[in-house]
Amino acid sequence: MKTQLTILRTLVTCTVLGIALSCSKSNPVVATSCEKNAEKVTNAGTAYAADPTSKTKCEAYKTAVNDFFKSCPTYYSGASKDALNDFLNTPCN
Repeated sequence: MKTQLTILRTLVTCTVLGIALSCSKSNPVVATSCEKNAEKVTNAGTAYAADPTSKTKCEAYKTAVNDFFKSCPTYYSGASKDALNDFLNTPCN
C-alpha cells in the first residue's frame, strides 16, 4: 500500500507539473481548453490523493486526466504517453 501511495503522489505531482508547463500561449483556444482541463486534473488529483481508496474519486481523476490528455495531445510523447496510457488502463480498486 505504501508503494501505491508513493506512485500515486509521484503521478499526481508529475501530472500537475506537466499541466502547468504544457499549455502554450500561441493558440488561445487550445490553451484555454488545456488550462480548464488542467484545473480539473489538479482538483480531481487532490481529491483522489486525499482518499486513494475511493473508486469514485479514482474514476473522476482518470476522466480528468484523459480529458486533459485529449485537449493537449502534443504535450505527452514517448515514455510519458505510454505511462499515462498504462495508468488510464489500470482499473480502479
